[in-house]
Amino acid sequence: MKSKSSNTEAIALIDANNFYASCEQSINPYLRNKPVVILSNNDGCIIARSPEARALKIKMGIPYFKVKESLNNLGVAVLSSNYSLYGDMSKRLMNLLKDYSEEIEIYSIDEAFVSILRPKDKNLNPWARKVRCLIYQNLGITLTIGIAENKVRAKIANNLAKNIDSSAGIFDLARIYNDNDYLRKISVEKIWGIGKQTSNWLQSKGIKNAKEFRDMDEDEITKKLGIIGKRLQMELKGNKCLPIEIIKKPKKEIQVSRSFGKPITKLEDLTQALAIYAIKASEKMRSQSLKSSAITIFVRTSHYSNHPYQKSAYKKLINATDNTSTILKIVLALSKEIYTPEYKLSKAGVLMQDLTNCKYLQQSIINYESQEKSRKSIRLMKTIDSLNKKFKNEVITWAIAKKPQEWAMNRNLLSSESTTDIKKIPNIKYDFYGFSNKQPIWGTDFNNQLINSKMGLNLSRGKATKYYSSNRIASLMGNGLLTFIDKKTQMNDFFNNNEIIFYNGINDLSEKIKFYKKNDKSRIKIARNGKKKYFKLFNEKISRTLRFTRQRKRSKIG
Repeated sequence: MKSKSSNTEAIALIDANNFYASCEQSINPYLRNKPVVILSNNDGCIIARSPEARALKIKMGIPYFKVKESLNNLGVAVLSSNYSLYGDMSKRLMNLLKDYSEEIEIYSIDEAFVSILRPKDKNLNPWARKVRCLIYQNLGITLTIGIAENKVRAKIANNLAKNIDSSAGIFDLARIYNDNDYLRKISVEKIWGIGKQTSNWLQSKGIKNAKEFRDMDEDEITKKLGIIGKRLQMELKGNKCLPIEIIKKPKKEIQVSRSFGKPITKLEDLTQALAIYAIKASEKMRSQSLKSSAITIFVRTSHYSNHPYQKSAYKKLINATDNTSTILKIVLALSKEIYTPEYKLSKAGVLMQDLTNCKYLQQSIINYESQEKSRKSIRLMKTIDSLNKKFKNEVITWAIAKKPQEWAMNRNLLSSESTTDIKKIPNIKYDFYGFSNKQPIWGTDFNNQLINSKMGLNLSRGKATKYYSSNRIASLMGNGLLTFIDKKTQMNDFFNNNEIIFYNGINDLSEKIKFYKKNDKSRIKIARNGKKKYFKLFNEKISRTLRFTRQRKRSKIG
């Protein structure tokens, strides 16, 4: 949707609070309201905390081994960073936000700028509350929403929403008549777009907060900070200088790097690690329709090493490529240039540089490669990517990646990576019939399966439709199964929460299945109430009445 008028358009910065920890708490209800910390790669340092962990004054960035015992004594849940989970949850978050905004700019994994039209009364708080409720219901994640006239002030509003208890996670700076007191609360280093050097310069001039920066002499700002500084000041005054960037800026490079679980001293281990990173980097390029015409690899020892060492190697390509096989040959050759047996290597990485969109290379590539060879390469890579995506693992990969990885990164405290597959729900016995290669069942077999089941899911192939019910709900509730149904069906007009279980999204469904699996008394009680209610609402007497009513209507029409 396009905005109709800049006068009625607001900008909101939507930020998912404590994102990594919130994701973990969302998929594991046993972590809710408990202190949780997330560790960096290789289970090194603390990089994220839940509010409960913050309340215990657990510091960010502290090495895990130094506080392992104290965290255990405090009952803190410690988890390895799970970027597959966080990436998936981020995609879900942004997709939900798209339906509630005019335009959206995905700023980071847990932040987005959105434009939204103000209603007649100019009050966007009901919209913000609705968005917060939607995200919490579907993802179990709490948002803070800062609203203003532009991006810089929206960022400030979001900061205020986090730190003013009475805001309830929402702050609209544009509706504040005199915002001076609020701008004084924001130190200059917290103004979006101001770095350390600029902050130091401003403070040397006696400028300590956002209000003072806003009121500073314009010429002095322009002389020192140029057009960028002037734009920041203009935005602080309420002008809109920075647009919502719907189209992402082209990536300059793609990097894949990891710390090793234990130091590497052998060339074969180093080449294997770099090969795996090269495979991942080439997959990332293809997913974004990019090709690289320059490759850099690097290696280094630990920051704490008594014998520090770091080295890189670079290769410029004649033809831009995304072909894994071609990239592997180059990376393996470069690895010999940076290897030395005298050092214990702790980290390595691969950088794909000079990236270009594939569509801009179609004409130039023909000059160097035969069309047929190029087509075969593209088809092969597409086939490999498609199969790996379909089966959600590396069913097809290069032999070097399958060798035992003694150097692999430590992730001993990793949570489940799946947020979409009901099969991953632990300790739940389930059956799918008529799905994949499993044949459907009818008649007696179907009835026997129902009799032996405890819970059932009323799920349609398409989107949930208001009041829609097939004989499936009769089969489930009529046989005394605890029945789950999407809340979007609005069947709560007929059944309450003590008769049927309504869910909002896959995560909510998963949590509720696990809960009622462990709580038989509650499950049996609700299932019994649901069965009783179903027979009350839908029975032969009511069916005859409905048929009679329909017949009378038809006769009147005729």
